[in-house]
Amino acid sequence: MTGFEIAVLLWCFALGASVGSFLNVVAWRLPLGMSLSYPASHCPRCKSPIRYRDNIPVLGWLALRGRCRACSTRISPRYPVVEFLTGAAFASIAVGELLPAWILPLDENTLSGSVADLHFLVFVWLYHAALASFLIVLALFEIDDARVPRKFVLVILAFGLLLPVALENLPTIPWDLATDPSSYAWTANVLDHAEGAIGGALLAGCFACCFREPRGLTGLAAQPGAVAWLATGAFLGWRAGLVIASGTTLLLCLLLLSELALRQNRRPRMALCTAVLAIGYIVVWQWLPPVARLTPADYRNVLPVAIPLLLASLALGGMLRWQRTGTGSTSR
Repeated sequence: MTGFEIAVLLWCFALGASVGSFLNVVAWRLPLGMSLSYPASHCPRCKSPIRYRDNIPVLGWLALRGRCRACSTRISPRYPVVEFLTGAAFASIAVGELLPAWILPLDENTLSGSVADLHFLVFVWLYHAALASFLIVLALFEIDDARVPRKFVLVILAFGLLLPVALENLPTIPWDLATDPSSYAWTANVLDHAEGAIGGALLAGCFACCFREPRGLTGLAAQPGAVAWLATGAFLGWRAGLVIASGTTLLLCLLLLSELALRQNRRPRMALCTAVLAIGYIVVWQWLPPVARLTPADYRNVLPVAIPLLLASLALGGMLRWQRTGTGSTSR
């Protein structure tokens, strides 16, 4: 790896960590109906404003040793953890999209047109970094047992569906690596994103039925896990959304089995698992086998993924019912 590539990744990490600092504010204030801009960051106990030098992502918390400078109140380590993970997510996505000359399995003849254009790569990276940011906030909502505000869902849909219209050449994942994405008809491209949003919402509805989560559109739209699947489909398309939903369901099955073995009863972290798998899929989809990629040229790969997803959802719902009606612990 060259010095330039390292510098690019460090810059992406720094930008992501800065965004992560803002995501902490969003996850805390938005469910409470507070403004995101006023008042400025402050200590919740003594109300002292956070100094600029103390607000540096990760480093500021370490310099203060996790304490408020004014009153020594403990600052949760969640803040630097979210900042670091957001920076890591931005840098990881950059590995797969900003540095394609050495990370994509393509030859020089394939890297032509807008695929090799820096502006196109930056747009795609920013688009997927925005998805990662939304998913991280949804995971924080889920950890805090907070409902997703309706306006936050609208913002996700606006980014996922309107940006492809504005930029015209943001293909869904996976795009055809042998084709110049700028040659795609923008109407068909936007339709792919809309299909992904609809597919994610339908899959979340089926999942909610298995889990006996709140029924109806209003109740479902407030669940972080359901919104995470909708966002994944809107940003990445129905093919990638289906693969990620399958992986999330199977991962939750394994986690639920381990909790049953330990006699625990916790709500499954659907949004958190979706965030981890979606970011990972963006980075590594180029190396996945065709059955996991669902390339636009081969729709026959849908059934091998859709059938395990359906069976895993039914199995997961059955295990959850058994867990909730059993005699195990009810700890959350």
